[in-house]
Amino acid sequence: MFKKIMLTLMIAVLALSALPLQAQAAGLAEGDTPPADPARLEKVWARQVNIYNRLTERMGQVDDFTARVAARLDEAAAQGMDVSAAQAALEAFTQAVQAADPLYDQAGEIVAGHAGFDADGKVADQEQAAATVQALGDALKAIREATEPAAIALRQALGELKQNGKPGNLEQAWTRLQRVTTQAEKRAAQADDFMARAQAAIDRAAENGGNVAEAQAALDAFREATVAAQPLVEQAAALVDEHAGFDADGKVTDQEQAAATVQALGDTLKAIRDQVGPAGKALQAALKSLRQQFPGWQPPADGARPPRLRPGS
Repeated sequence: MFKKIMLTLMIAVLALSALPLQAQAAGLAEGDTPPADPARLEKVWARQVNIYNRLTERMGQVDDFTARVAARLDEAAAQGMDVSAAQAALEAFTQAVQAADPLYDQAGEIVAGHAGFDADGKVADQEQAAATVQALGDALKAIREATEPAAIALRQALGELKQNGKPGNLEQAWTRLQRVTTQAEKRAAQADDFMARAQAAIDRAAENGGNVAEAQAALDAFREATVAAQPLVEQAAALVDEHAGFDADGKVTDQEQAAATVQALGDTLKAIRDQVGPAGKALQAALKSLRQQFPGWQPPADGARPPRLRPGS
Protein backbone atom coordinates (compact mmCIF):
# COMPACT_ATOMS: atom_id res chain seq x y z
CA MET A 1 0.00 0.00 0.00
CA PHE A 2 2.74 2.47 0.93
CA LYS A 3 4.61 1.83 -2.35
CA LYS A 4 1.36 2.32 -4.27
CA ILE A 5 0.82 5.67 -2.59
CA MET A 6 4.33 6.82 -3.46
CA LEU A 7 4.01 5.60 -7.06
CA THR A 8 0.78 7.52 -7.54
CA LEU A 9 2.33 10.67 -6.12
CA MET A 10 5.35 10.30 -8.40
CA ILE A 11 3.07 9.96 -11.45
CA ALA A 12 1.17 13.04 -10.27
CA VAL A 13 4.41 15.01 -10.11
CA LEU A 14 5.25 14.04 -13.70
CA ALA A 15 1.76 14.90 -14.92
CA LEU A 16 1.90 18.31 -13.32
CA SER A 17 5.22 19.03 -15.01
CA ALA A 18 3.60 19.04 -18.45
CA LEU A 19 0.41 21.01 -17.83
CA PRO A 20 1.52 24.67 -17.75
CA LEU A 21 4.49 24.09 -20.05
CA GLN A 22 2.20 23.10 -22.91
CA ALA A 23 0.42 26.42 -22.66
CA GLN A 24 3.75 28.22 -22.50
CA ALA A 25 4.92 26.64 -25.77
CA ALA A 26 1.81 27.86 -27.56
CA GLY A 27 2.23 31.55 -26.86
CA LEU A 28 4.31 34.06 -28.73
CA ALA A 29 7.50 35.23 -27.08
CA GLU A 30 7.22 38.38 -24.98
CA GLY A 31 6.92 41.39 -27.29
CA ASP A 32 6.72 39.28 -30.48
CA THR A 33 4.10 39.88 -33.15
CA PRO A 34 2.58 37.24 -35.41
CA PRO A 35 4.70 36.50 -38.50
CA ALA A 36 3.81 38.35 -41.69
CA ASP A 37 4.44 35.40 -43.97
CA PRO A 38 1.20 33.38 -44.53
CA ALA A 39 3.06 30.05 -44.45
CA ARG A 40 4.59 30.88 -41.08
CA LEU A 41 1.22 32.07 -39.78
CA GLU A 42 -0.23 28.70 -40.72
CA LYS A 43 2.57 26.85 -38.88
CA VAL A 44 2.08 28.94 -35.73
CA TRP A 45 -1.69 28.44 -35.91
CA ALA A 46 -1.33 24.68 -36.37
CA ARG A 47 1.01 24.49 -33.38
CA GLN A 48 -1.34 26.57 -31.22
CA VAL A 49 -4.38 24.47 -32.14
CA ASN A 50 -2.47 21.26 -31.48
CA ILE A 51 -1.36 22.49 -28.07
CA TYR A 52 -4.86 23.73 -27.27
CA ASN A 53 -6.26 20.29 -28.10
CA ARG A 54 -3.69 18.51 -25.91
CA LEU A 55 -4.24 20.99 -23.12
CA THR A 56 -8.00 20.50 -23.35
CA GLU A 57 -7.50 16.73 -23.12
CA ARG A 58 -5.41 17.15 -19.98
CA MET A 59 -7.87 19.55 -18.42
CA GLY A 60 -10.59 16.99 -19.02
CA GLN A 61 -8.57 14.66 -16.79
CA VAL A 62 -8.07 17.16 -13.96
CA ASP A 63 -11.07 16.07 -11.89
CA ASP A 64 -10.00 12.44 -11.99
CA PHE A 65 -6.39 13.43 -11.34
CA THR A 66 -7.19 15.57 -8.29
CA ALA A 67 -9.57 12.92 -6.93
CA ARG A 68 -6.89 10.23 -7.17
CA VAL A 69 -4.26 12.45 -5.57
CA ALA A 70 -6.67 13.40 -2.77
CA ALA A 71 -7.42 9.72 -2.15
CA ARG A 72 -3.70 8.88 -2.00
CA LEU A 73 -3.11 11.78 0.38
CA ASP A 74 -5.83 10.41 2.66
CA GLU A 75 -4.11 7.02 2.57
CA ALA A 76 -0.73 8.62 3.25
CA ALA A 77 -2.22 10.44 6.25
CA ALA A 78 -3.58 7.15 7.53
CA GLN A 79 -0.03 5.77 7.29
CA GLY A 80 1.25 8.50 9.60
CA MET A 81 2.49 11.06 7.07
CA ASP A 82 1.92 14.79 7.48
CA VAL A 83 0.03 15.67 4.31
CA SER A 84 -1.26 19.12 5.33
CA ALA A 85 1.06 21.03 2.98
CA ALA A 86 0.24 18.75 0.03
CA GLN A 87 -3.49 18.97 0.72
CA ALA A 88 -3.32 22.77 0.83
CA ALA A 89 -1.34 22.79 -2.43
CA LEU A 90 -3.87 20.45 -4.06
CA GLU A 91 -6.74 22.71 -3.01
CA ALA A 92 -4.91 25.76 -4.39
CA PHE A 93 -4.25 23.94 -7.67
CA THR A 94 -7.90 22.94 -7.98
CA GLN A 95 -8.97 26.54 -7.40
CA ALA A 96 -6.44 27.79 -9.97
CA VAL A 97 -7.76 25.38 -12.62
CA GLN A 98 -11.32 26.43 -11.88
CA ALA A 99 -10.32 30.09 -12.17
CA ALA A 100 -8.76 29.33 -15.58
CA ASP A 101 -11.99 27.83 -16.97
CA PRO A 102 -13.14 31.12 -18.58
CA LEU A 103 -9.74 31.39 -20.27
CA TYR A 104 -10.17 27.89 -21.71
CA ASP A 105 -13.62 28.87 -22.95
CA GLN A 106 -12.13 31.96 -24.57
CA ALA A 107 -9.39 29.93 -26.27
CA GLY A 108 -11.99 27.42 -27.44
CA GLU A 109 -14.07 30.15 -29.03
CA ILE A 110 -11.00 31.46 -30.88
CA VAL A 111 -10.16 28.00 -32.19
CA ALA A 112 -13.76 27.30 -33.19
CA GLY A 113 -14.07 30.65 -34.97
CA HIS A 114 -10.61 30.40 -36.65
CA ALA A 115 -11.06 33.93 -38.02
CA GLY A 116 -8.75 34.50 -40.98
CA PHE A 117 -8.15 30.76 -41.48
CA ASP A 118 -10.19 28.27 -43.44
CA ALA A 119 -11.28 24.88 -42.09
CA ASP A 120 -7.95 23.37 -43.13
CA GLY A 121 -5.89 25.98 -41.31
CA LYS A 122 -4.90 27.89 -44.43
CA VAL A 123 -4.75 31.70 -44.34
CA ALA A 124 -7.86 33.22 -45.92
CA ASP A 125 -7.38 36.75 -44.58
CA GLN A 126 -3.87 37.59 -43.45
CA GLU A 127 -4.78 40.49 -41.18
CA GLN A 128 -7.53 38.52 -39.46
CA ALA A 129 -5.29 35.44 -39.23
CA ALA A 130 -2.53 37.46 -37.56
CA ALA A 131 -5.01 38.86 -35.04
CA THR A 132 -6.33 35.36 -34.33
CA VAL A 133 -2.85 33.97 -33.72
CA GLN A 134 -2.13 36.85 -31.36
CA ALA A 135 -5.42 36.36 -29.49
CA LEU A 136 -4.98 32.60 -29.06
CA GLY A 137 -1.37 33.05 -27.99
CA ASP A 138 -2.48 35.59 -25.38
CA ALA A 139 -5.25 33.29 -24.13
CA LEU A 140 -2.92 30.32 -23.76
CA LYS A 141 -0.34 32.48 -22.02
CA ALA A 142 -3.03 33.64 -19.57
CA ILE A 143 -3.94 30.01 -18.88
CA ARG A 144 -0.30 29.25 -18.10
CA GLU A 145 0.02 32.25 -15.77
CA ALA A 146 -3.20 31.24 -13.98
CA THR A 147 -2.20 27.61 -13.40
CA GLU A 148 1.59 27.45 -13.40
CA PRO A 149 2.35 28.76 -9.86
CA ALA A 150 -0.18 26.39 -8.29
CA ALA A 151 1.02 23.46 -10.42
CA ILE A 152 4.63 24.09 -9.43
CA ALA A 153 3.69 24.40 -5.75
CA LEU A 154 1.72 21.15 -5.87
CA ARG A 155 4.53 19.37 -7.68
CA GLN A 156 6.99 20.51 -5.01
CA ALA A 157 4.65 19.56 -2.17
CA LEU A 158 4.11 16.08 -3.58
CA GLY A 159 7.85 15.69 -4.14
CA GLU A 160 8.57 16.67 -0.55
CA LEU A 161 5.88 14.29 0.69
CA LYS A 162 7.43 11.47 -1.31
CA GLN A 163 10.83 12.32 0.19
CA ASN A 164 9.41 12.47 3.72
CA GLY A 165 7.97 8.98 3.34
CA LYS A 166 11.43 7.40 3.37
CA PRO A 167 12.37 5.20 6.34
CA GLY A 168 15.10 7.57 7.56
CA ASN A 169 12.57 10.34 8.11
CA LEU A 170 10.29 7.99 10.05
CA GLU A 171 13.23 7.06 12.27
CA GLN A 172 14.00 10.72 12.98
CA ALA A 173 10.36 11.38 13.86
CA TRP A 174 10.29 8.29 16.09
CA THR A 175 13.40 9.40 17.98
CA ARG A 176 11.92 12.84 18.57
CA LEU A 177 8.56 11.48 19.72
CA GLN A 178 10.25 9.02 22.08
CA ARG A 179 12.09 11.93 23.67
CA VAL A 180 8.88 13.93 24.07
CA THR A 181 7.15 10.89 25.60
CA THR A 182 9.91 10.55 28.19
CA GLN A 183 9.48 14.21 29.08
CA ALA A 184 5.71 13.75 29.34
CA GLU A 185 6.13 10.82 31.73
CA LYS A 186 8.60 12.78 33.85
CA ARG A 187 6.34 15.82 34.09
CA ALA A 188 3.32 13.65 34.89
CA ALA A 189 5.29 12.03 37.73
CA GLN A 190 6.14 15.47 39.10
CA ALA A 191 2.60 16.80 38.86
CA ASP A 192 1.29 15.56 42.24
CA ASP A 193 4.22 17.02 44.16
CA PHE A 194 3.94 20.32 42.32
CA MET A 195 0.20 20.59 42.94
CA ALA A 196 0.65 19.82 46.67
CA ARG A 197 3.23 22.56 47.02
CA ALA A 198 1.11 24.96 44.96
CA GLN A 199 -1.88 24.27 47.19
CA ALA A 200 0.20 24.93 50.32
CA ALA A 201 1.42 28.23 48.86
CA ILE A 202 -2.14 29.29 47.99
CA ASP A 203 -3.30 28.37 51.49
CA ARG A 204 -0.56 30.50 53.03
CA ALA A 205 -1.52 33.42 50.80
CA ALA A 206 -5.16 33.06 51.88
CA GLU A 207 -4.14 33.06 55.57
CA ASN A 208 -2.38 36.38 54.92
CA GLY A 209 -5.49 37.95 53.41
CA GLY A 210 -4.68 37.37 49.78
CA ASN A 211 -7.32 37.00 47.09
CA VAL A 212 -6.69 33.43 46.04
CA ALA A 213 -9.92 32.66 44.18
CA GLU A 214 -8.32 32.84 40.72
CA ALA A 215 -5.29 30.80 41.71
CA GLN A 216 -7.41 28.17 43.47
CA ALA A 217 -9.71 27.82 40.46
CA ALA A 218 -6.72 27.55 38.14
CA LEU A 219 -5.11 24.88 40.33
CA ASP A 220 -8.34 22.89 40.47
CA ALA A 221 -8.64 23.06 36.68
CA PHE A 222 -5.02 22.00 36.26
CA ARG A 223 -5.56 19.07 38.62
CA GLU A 224 -8.57 17.93 36.59
CA ALA A 225 -6.65 18.27 33.33
CA THR A 226 -3.72 16.29 34.72
CA VAL A 227 -5.98 13.47 35.87
CA ALA A 228 -7.74 13.42 32.50
CA ALA A 229 -4.39 13.32 30.65
CA GLN A 230 -2.93 10.43 32.67
CA PRO A 231 -4.46 7.68 30.48
CA LEU A 232 -3.02 9.46 27.45
CA VAL A 233 0.45 9.50 29.02
CA GLU A 234 0.13 5.77 29.69
CA GLN A 235 -1.05 5.21 26.12
CA ALA A 236 1.98 7.08 24.76
CA ALA A 237 4.32 5.05 26.95
CA ALA A 238 2.69 1.82 25.73
CA LEU A 239 3.20 2.83 22.09
CA VAL A 240 6.88 3.44 22.79
CA ASP A 241 7.23 0.10 24.60
CA GLU A 242 5.57 -1.78 21.73
CA HIS A 243 7.47 0.20 19.04
CA ALA A 244 5.47 -1.51 16.27
CA GLY A 245 7.33 -1.28 12.98
CA PHE A 246 10.61 -0.35 14.67
CA ASP A 247 13.32 -2.52 16.18
CA ALA A 248 14.82 -1.91 19.62
CA ASP A 249 17.29 0.58 18.12
CA GLY A 250 14.58 2.64 16.46
CA LYS A 251 15.22 1.35 12.94
CA VAL A 252 12.27 0.75 10.63
CA THR A 253 11.44 -2.93 10.17
CA ASP A 254 7.97 -2.48 8.66
CA GLN A 255 7.35 0.84 6.96
CA GLU A 256 3.55 0.80 7.10
CA GLN A 257 3.51 -0.23 10.77
CA ALA A 258 6.19 2.33 11.60
CA ALA A 259 4.25 5.11 9.90
CA ALA A 260 1.08 4.12 11.77
CA THR A 261 2.98 4.08 15.09
CA VAL A 262 4.47 7.53 14.47
CA GLN A 263 1.01 8.88 13.64
CA ALA A 264 -0.58 7.30 16.72
CA LEU A 265 2.13 8.54 19.07
CA GLY A 266 2.10 12.01 17.58
CA ASP A 267 -1.68 12.21 17.94
CA THR A 268 -1.51 10.99 21.54
CA LEU A 269 1.14 13.53 22.54
CA LYS A 270 -0.84 16.29 20.85
CA ALA A 271 -3.91 15.22 22.82
CA ILE A 272 -1.88 15.46 26.05
CA ARG A 273 -0.68 18.92 25.12
CA ASP A 274 -4.20 20.06 24.24
CA GLN A 275 -5.52 18.65 27.51
CA VAL A 276 -2.89 20.01 29.91
CA GLY A 277 -1.38 22.98 28.09
CA PRO A 278 -4.15 25.60 28.50
CA ALA A 279 -4.71 24.69 32.16
CA GLY A 280 -0.96 24.87 32.84
CA LYS A 281 -0.68 28.32 31.28
CA ALA A 282 -3.70 29.56 33.20
CA LEU A 283 -2.23 28.29 36.49
CA GLN A 284 1.11 29.89 35.74
CA ALA A 285 -0.60 33.25 35.09
CA ALA A 286 -2.70 32.93 38.27
CA LEU A 287 0.34 32.18 40.44
CA LYS A 288 2.14 35.16 38.93
CA SER A 289 -0.83 37.38 39.75
CA LEU A 290 -0.89 36.02 43.31
CA ARG A 291 2.80 36.74 43.73
CA GLN A 292 2.21 40.36 42.77
CA GLN A 293 -0.11 40.70 45.79
CA PHE A 294 2.80 39.75 48.04
CA PRO A 295 6.12 41.17 46.77
CA GLY A 296 8.15 38.85 48.99
CA TRP A 297 6.14 35.73 48.16
CA GLN A 298 7.65 33.00 46.05
CA PRO A 299 5.70 30.40 44.07
CA PRO A 300 6.22 26.77 45.03
CA ALA A 301 9.54 25.02 44.54
CA ASP A 302 11.59 28.15 44.05
CA GLY A 303 9.68 29.29 41.00
CA ALA A 304 8.78 25.89 39.55
CA ARG A 305 6.16 26.05 36.86
CA PRO A 306 3.30 23.69 36.13
CA PRO A 307 4.40 20.67 34.09
CA ARG A 308 4.24 21.58 30.39
CA LEU A 309 4.48 19.52 27.26
CA ARG A 310 5.99 20.47 23.97
CA PRO A 311 3.95 19.64 20.87
CA GLY A 312 4.12 16.01 19.98
CA SER A 313 3.48 16.47 16.27
